[in-house]
Amino acid sequence: LNRYRVRVEGECAPMELSDLAILQVQTPAEIQDEPVDLTICEGDNATFSVNATGEGLSYQWQESTDNGANWTNLTDVGLYIGTGTPNLSIFSVDRGYNGFMYRVNITGTCGMPARSVEVELTVETAPEILTPPEGITVCVDNPATFTVDAQGSNMNYQWQVNAGASFVNIDPADPLYSGANTGTLTLLSAQVAQSGYRYRITITGSCAPAATTSPVMLLVNTNPVIDDQPADAAICEQGNTFFRASASGPDMVYQWMVNRQDGFNFVPLSDDSIHVGATTDQIMLTDVPVSMNGWQYRLDVSSACLPVSSDEVTLTVWPNPVPSITGDLPNFPLICGGETLTLDGNPAGGSGNYSLHQWTGEIGPLNVVNQQVITFRTLISGEYDLVYTVTDDRGCVGSDVVTIDNDRPTAQFLSDAVPSCGFLEVNFTNTSSADAVSFQWDFGDETTSSQEDAVHGFDNFSPTGTVAYYNVKLVATSENGCNDTAQSIVTIYPKVEATINADVTEGCHPLDVTFTTQPGGASYFWDFGDGFAEEGGYVAHHLYENYTSAAVTHTVEMTTTSFYGCQDSETI
Repeated sequence: LNRYRVRVEGECAPMELSDLAILQVQTPAEIQDEPVDLTICEGDNATFSVNATGEGLSYQWQESTDNGANWTNLTDVGLYIGTGTPNLSIFSVDRGYNGFMYRVNITGTCGMPARSVEVELTVETAPEILTPPEGITVCVDNPATFTVDAQGSNMNYQWQVNAGASFVNIDPADPLYSGANTGTLTLLSAQVAQSGYRYRITITGSCAPAATTSPVMLLVNTNPVIDDQPADAAICEQGNTFFRASASGPDMVYQWMVNRQDGFNFVPLSDDSIHVGATTDQIMLTDVPVSMNGWQYRLDVSSACLPVSSDEVTLTVWPNPVPSITGDLPNFPLICGGETLTLDGNPAGGSGNYSLHQWTGEIGPLNVVNQQVITFRTLISGEYDLVYTVTDDRGCVGSDVVTIDNDRPTAQFLSDAVPSCGFLEVNFTNTSSADAVSFQWDFGDETTSSQEDAVHGFDNFSPTGTVAYYNVKLVATSENGCNDTAQSIVTIYPKVEATINADVTEGCHPLDVTFTTQPGGASYFWDFGDGFAEEGGYVAHHLYENYTSAAVTHTVEMTTTSFYGCQDSETI
């Protein structure tokens, strides 16, 4: 702004001074103080400033969102104010502006325009929990690790533990832990006493507020422990038993193992027709065959913690005794009714020492039921099912069964015989059972017949008056040659033979006659033929008279009756 004038002098005075003239020299735009990089917290305001000199200055702030590759002129809209001034302000900046770049173009009245340096806006964020730590369950003596996933600027981590009273910071020098000031905290060797401890982390950063997670819990499981060991078992063949082990621990999984002595050592068991409960603490064995003798068992218990195995136990399977019923008759088990059959259980095997013998079933025909050797006898035909059971001194039991076929046809007959005097013809009707195929009659008088039905005559000629008893027998025979006999008595009283003798058979009136007959009768009836009769003895006397002029003939009849009611008459 220098001022200038001219002084004009000539030969003549006075000199003249011109008016003042001012020289104004304008400078181009020139930046004196460049804008600088700016770091703010999310939500704060950002202001970039420039200090420039020059005449007629105008400002245009620009923004690059791609690390300076492209620039866009800003206007005073939205978050921006002062886009045409030395001071650009951005209000309530969010994290999306992080890394945006800014510059300002300055033009003036003269000279070339000026451009500021490019500066970067850094938008820092407060700590933010992306994935909080979770409660965990670990086994005793194992490490327990808690992890947090967070984002934020310049984060600092501080893990805290609540052992029962309040949360306290975990000292990075605490030998029980590692990572107390990192995103991952590790409890190096968890103990049962620490089960139930709660953990959280507080994260601070360049920006507030700090972030604190919700507490999570540590659970420490003990390793499974076998409290009660299984015991060896000894049973009889086809018997039942079980193995049981008691274990304690968390979330236990049971698996019974078996060593079948086949070279494969212990292998897992599955339930089958013999084993039930292979994945429980007790396994049942039913109908165990003797082939399993010597098998070994153990229970494997596993959980989230270390697996543990029970003691190995041995299964002993004693063989049952093996009886075999025999009989002493040639056609056994077919016998004829009434025969005496000796039965022997013949036990073998087992321990060899037999403490109990028992016969069961249809035992009525047996003489005893608690001995190895017994007898069987009955007249009643049919099949008899018998079971012989033997028990050895280990309590092992064996049985055998037999069906005795007791073949005996039923012989029976009917007759029309009644006690008779002298000769009697009797009709015999055979009513034997259907299984009788042949017959033999014995009439008791040395005569026989093989007819099915029979007709036979009987007589009694005993001169001494003896009653004849004929024991008639019918023997019925089955197709197996077994017999049954039925019998019945035919009674024949002795015949009575009447005879009359008279000491005279004619004479003059009056005629005295003495009659005699065979003695031994029970009674005698005399009809003298002249209108007179009497019961008398074997000697009778009668006086005949004739008051006519002609001879008279009388017919005398005597009827004798035996003690059995048999009668006979004779006349003279």
